[in-house]
Formats: sequence, structure tokens, C-alpha cells
Amino acid sequence: MSTAAPMSRLGWRLLPAVIAGAAMVIAASVTIDALRNHPGLVSSADGPTRVATIDAVPWDMKVFPVGSKAGLTKIQRRRFEAQRSHVTKVVRKVFGVLAGEPGLDAIVDKHFTSDAAKALSRTKVAVPTDATSVVIQRRKSSIGIQGTPPRTAAARVIVSATAEIGGRSVSWTDRATLWMERSKRGWLIIAFDLERDRK
Repeated sequence: MSTAAPMSRLGWRLLPAVIAGAAMVIAASVTIDALRNHPGLVSSADGPTRVATIDAVPWDMKVFPVGSKAGLTKIQRRRFEAQRSHVTKVVRKVFGVLAGEPGLDAIVDKHFTSDAAKALSRTKVAVPTDATSVVIQRRKSSIGIQGTPPRTAAARVIVSATAEIGGRSVSWTDRATLWMERSKRGWLIIAFDLERDRK
């Protein structure tokens, strides 16, 4: 089915998260503060490291436009398609380095605002530094891109993984939301929240 058709039910569920940019930032700030007050909800790793072995399933990514009930014109469709790959690339990069791939500092410098970078640093969401291998069993995201031309986006991401740490297996599932804005620097993460369920 063409994505130029009226928004799917999934699009409607994400609509509140991508239409009001200012409201999203405020809501995210509240959520991040709540997570900081409950450190059991997020990783307490000392920091990211290069994991020796990373085995991951392919991404299951759904990307759709929001904010236009009547669908997109041809020009709007071209603009949306032109930004789709940029937005998905940011999501892949961020969760790649959080899974143990190298280059966290470069990703943060390029794709995070200063406030979002500080929040990431405080939460320290990363694979434990003593992990020898990581197997990612699930990588799924739903991304709504709003605006004609596209200017804001919200991504809901679920990642389930298992790491080998000191001869034992540790499993978890991350459920995250990233709020993004398009700027001269490209797509920037302006806020995020993340809840980690350990098994």
C-alpha cells in the first residue's frame, strides 16, 4: 500500500510525538529527569567500549509521514523520501555504538544537541565495558517524519540483546524514543528517553 495514502493507525499513535516540537522537548526533559531519579531503569555501565564480537539481526524499520491526512503531493513525497534515509541512518548509528561499535564520541558530536549529549552521558546507556560479545536478537523501529518539507521526527526503538560478561550471559531489552530536528548540521537528536528491562 502506498505510504502516500492516509496515515496508518501506527502513524496516528505517533502523531502527538512529532507534531508539537516544543511540547516534545518539554515532555522528554521531564521523562529524562524521572529516569535519572530511578537509576534502576537505565544501564549503569561505566561507558561504551569496542566489543570484540557483535552479531545482530537486520533492522526492522518502518518509516512514514505524519501530519497530512490527505496524503502527500508529488513534491512533498520527494522531500519525504529524500530525508527518510538520513533519519534511519542516524537511528542505526546511535544504536550501533550503544551495542559496542566504535565511534560513540563522533556520533554524539555529529548527531546530538548539547543537552541530549549531556543526558546520554549522565544515563551512561551502553554495553557493559567487560562484555566480550553481544548478540542482538531484535532491532525494531517505527519512525514518523513530520513537516512538508520534513523538519522533525520521532523514533520509537526496541532492541533486545544478550552479552557475554565474565563467562555469564546477561540479557536486556531497551525501549527508547528519540526526538529529532533537521538543521544545517543534518538530523540532530534533541531529546530521548530509554527504559531497560533486564532478564
